Amino acid sequence: MRLPRVRFTIWRLMVAVAVIAAILAGAIELPRLLKQRSDSLSVARYYRWRESNLRRAAEVIRSCPDRGDRVMTPCRRCFAAWMGLKTEFATSHAVAVRSLQQGADILAVGARRYERAAAAPWAPMPPAPPSESAARKALLNGDGPLTRKYFDVL
Repeated sequence: MRLPRVRFTIWRLMVAVAVIAAILAGAIELPRLLKQRSDSLSVARYYRWRESNLRRAAEVIRSCPDRGDRVMTPCRRCFAAWMGLKTEFATSHAVAVRSLQQGADILAVGARRYERAAAAPWAPMPPAPPSESAARKALLNGDGPLTRKYFDVL
């Protein structure tokens, strides 16, 4: 049994070129998209890790038995939670907890942005509002309630 002869028409040739172009474009773009997704996820994980540390420190200070609304030196139990706070933002237990919670909320917003960017790496990440980026920059640079040393990864 003989196979029918395939004719190379212009239409079939155009379809073949389009299919080959789509395969090559996918092979070129896929590694870039995977790297961009990986980078976004690593930044989001870093923000989530720091957020959980801040929330944990706030909980330690909140549950401290010596807490009060007066200026005091931290006890041995909650001393490590006070280490990253600047003195002007840690005048009392309540102020320290509020500062840590606000810092955690700022990092949570940044983590959500990078998680959304990782979910759709082919779409450009929209710019952050100026207030959000200024708050995150102040927090990470040590201009906010936390010292810069707190965010250094050892």
